[in-house]
Amino acid sequence: MKIISFFSFKGGVGRTALLTNLGAYWAGRGKVVVLMDLDLMAPGLAYSPLAGPYLYPEGKDLGMSDLIAALQPVIEEPDREEAAQGVFLPPHWLLREMHLSHQDGGPGKDQDQGQLLLIDAGSHPVTGAPPGSDGILAPIPPRRGTPDESDRQTLYRSLAYQMREDLEHWRVPEPYPAAGRTIDYLLIDSRTGFAELPDLSLGYLADRIVLVAGLNPQNLKGLELTLRALLASNERIPIDELHRQLCVVFSPIPTAEDETVFAALEEAHSLLNQSRRIAANREYERVPESFVLHYTPILATSELPLATRWPESLYGREVLRIAHHLEGKTGREDQDQTLRRIRDQILQITAPAEQTPETTPVSPPMGHRPNPLTNLPAWHWPLGEPDEPARMKRLDELLPADSAITTDREYFLNRLANSLVLTAEEKQDILQSYPSLSPDRVDEFLTIFKEEQKGFESLLEQFPDGVFDPFHQRVPEWGGIVLGDENAGWRRYLYAPLKGESLFAHAEAWPHYWLGLARELIARMGDREAADQAIERAEAVADPSELETLAEQLLELELPETTPAEIWNQLEERARRLAPGHAWLDFLIARRLLQAPEPDLARAEQLLTHLLDHPPDDSFRCFLMVTLVIGELPRLAIRTEPILRQAIALDLKDALPWHNLGNLLTEHLNRYEEAEAVYRQAIELNPKFAHPWNGLGDLLMQYPDRYEEAEAAYRQAIELDPKFAFSWNGLGLLHQTLHRDCEEAFRCFTEGLTRSKPESLEAAHLQLNLGRLELVRGRPDRARKALEQALDLFDRQPRFQANALWLAVGLAGPTDPESGPRLVSKTDHSAEESIATLVERHTRLAREALERDPKSAAARYLFIASLATGEADEALWQEILSRLETHQACFGFINDLYLFAGLRPDTAPAAAQRVAALLALPAEQVARFRDRPKPPDWLERYRPFAEGRSRGAGDPADRTRFCL
Repeated sequence: MKIISFFSFKGGVGRTALLTNLGAYWAGRGKVVVLMDLDLMAPGLAYSPLAGPYLYPEGKDLGMSDLIAALQPVIEEPDREEAAQGVFLPPHWLLREMHLSHQDGGPGKDQDQGQLLLIDAGSHPVTGAPPGSDGILAPIPPRRGTPDESDRQTLYRSLAYQMREDLEHWRVPEPYPAAGRTIDYLLIDSRTGFAELPDLSLGYLADRIVLVAGLNPQNLKGLELTLRALLASNERIPIDELHRQLCVVFSPIPTAEDETVFAALEEAHSLLNQSRRIAANREYERVPESFVLHYTPILATSELPLATRWPESLYGREVLRIAHHLEGKTGREDQDQTLRRIRDQILQITAPAEQTPETTPVSPPMGHRPNPLTNLPAWHWPLGEPDEPARMKRLDELLPADSAITTDREYFLNRLANSLVLTAEEKQDILQSYPSLSPDRVDEFLTIFKEEQKGFESLLEQFPDGVFDPFHQRVPEWGGIVLGDENAGWRRYLYAPLKGESLFAHAEAWPHYWLGLARELIARMGDREAADQAIERAEAVADPSELETLAEQLLELELPETTPAEIWNQLEERARRLAPGHAWLDFLIARRLLQAPEPDLARAEQLLTHLLDHPPDDSFRCFLMVTLVIGELPRLAIRTEPILRQAIALDLKDALPWHNLGNLLTEHLNRYEEAEAVYRQAIELNPKFAHPWNGLGDLLMQYPDRYEEAEAAYRQAIELDPKFAFSWNGLGLLHQTLHRDCEEAFRCFTEGLTRSKPESLEAAHLQLNLGRLELVRGRPDRARKALEQALDLFDRQPRFQANALWLAVGLAGPTDPESGPRLVSKTDHSAEESIATLVERHTRLAREALERDPKSAAARYLFIASLATGEADEALWQEILSRLETHQACFGFINDLYLFAGLRPDTAPAAAQRVAALLALPAEQVARFRDRPKPPDWLERYRPFAEGRSRGAGDPADRTRFCL
């Protein structure tokens, strides 16, 4: 929930109209918006014809004045315990409907899956103002309060905390279209008058502030006083945060502008410029964004939102411009793409180019902590406090003076030092190329650096780790550049804050900063004592409401695999102490235990058992639990169904949990008809979501009479997302298996490879199936090349992949009796590995996987591996036969054996014997299979191999059976 306070020193400037238009605009775009009237001296929202009935009978005819009046007994007698009992009136009781038109179309009918609601001023009379309120604002306190705050301020701060808690946990009730959703925006309407209300609306509640002011002398004086109150002592808006936490709207502006209007606007902007303070890098902070709203006569005669009714009007366009600035939320994937584009633009500048980078204004995020990317130190922070000659000497070494470039060198270095997208090597390259850059190119750099900062700022609220992870890498790298010693840069960065030197004052207000220091102190320096100090600092800056999150972050620290168990045990103990009884810690500990080099399955299962019976009240966490259990403890997969259904209940309009439930029903529970209905529900909820279409295609492949529908589903998934490689893979298998069209299958596999990420699991499967196809087509060299690449990719995946064992054993054939062909990893592996080494590792991993889930595909690959030793594992064979439950599993086993014989001719007789046994399974066992049988001609393709008339995949006599 984002809280934006709209404040004006005087009335009559269009503040309420602006707030209402923004609320209507966002509700029309699917957001849940609450308007709160804190203008208790002259309330306006309550009398709007858009206001509808109350949602709860307990709050009928009540509003904010009643909530505040309920505090009066505590204000008068703060020491009496009974005075504090029952004084808090839950704000959600006060919610009323608001309609975007005069006509009542029913609950939310005129809002596109969004909801516009109102908490009005209420019924309690507010007369006058408390003593001492002369209309001049006192300093506005920060959300955390101040050490010398009055009892009244403490009470209002407590009220703000309870209001935020109540509204953040509230969900839209039925029968509204937005049922189950949380509030996206709380917009507060307030102005001067009642003394404590600015503290409440601007200080304790607001994430972001919009000041609305006219251009006459009284309004501009009021704006000056308001800015003075907000910037006093640098508490409410810290230095270099002015542009992030505040914007200004000048309203109303006459439509017929003249010199008088221009002069007033110039005076207003001068006032904003004069309010700027000097940041740590000795530069002025950025001026807040300002906007204008032109007067339109309709505002005087109509309450209807112009921004939604006439968005192309001048007023409508101006409101939308403000809305876009305030939204400030960018999806992680989109933001990553933006930052990659910025990095590419920066690197292109050092080469001759005519490109002018496109800049996209991104509104900064909101929050009560200062932006860690503002008020940063000057470029020479690694040097400590150098004297002028020492600083200039290093400046000349890094960036020699150039008379052709007028940009201040230190200004440029400050921007380069603070770049989080450029590596140390790339920054060195820019420094070396600086003398050859034209002034235009230097200005281009500065423009892009500014865009980069805005891009990272937009991540802060939703993805703070997306800022602090590169911060903890790029900033100390810069220290190495300045000091000429990488290790010295890291030591300066990691230890100076622990010694009391405040290098990055705004970052130090974030627990993420201190936890990042702790991580690097352990990983790079092996200094557990210093890491403990950093963790203690993280605890000190965390709010009480953040302790559970902080405990989670302790257990999510990304430490090297070699980190001693003792350190993890200490982190677990500290996390338990911070958040006793917090169930999600069990999940985080279990995940670490399962993904450790030596997994502790028993303890992990014990921790997860309670969570499986009591799923979290969060859809995404339900998803994480299901993913972990199915991936690491698949024998417990059957117990994840209630968790997925809980996720569905938490958000009935989210297609993802429906899709995940479909996968569970198909892959683990074999409830195909129910799975189809679930996939189709996901598609109905989000027709443009490619994944359920792909899942539906995989499901329909189980039905011999529905392959055309399966093909249509795969093609629909590809049309929606051409980069979704699994659909290309499924379509290729369909063409190969159903149509025996090997050319089209080859095209699908190669097309998928061109669209998949090079080292992804999808690419591994595509290379595997491409290699198997080439094996069937009698192209052993091409087959081997693709299969080696598949093995390399499977070997890189974080989780065990059963196919890796099949590949490793198959490729370790008789071509090299000692170790087989050598595989050279493409990226991260430090040395070449022989296939024999890979066989040993993946055999061990397969046995671990089989221990976790006796039904795992690892069983059949372990058996196939035993054929290569010349001594088949008969006990495992019997176990596999006893656990066969589907035609699909039986057919897959036959195909694996046939293909393996083509890759390892020395195993062909033994593999043929097992294929014959599978083709001759007892009728009573086959009758118990839970899916549809494969077409008879599919199985007959393998008959010659079973009878010894074929050598396996690649035999020329078989090609027409598998490829037309």
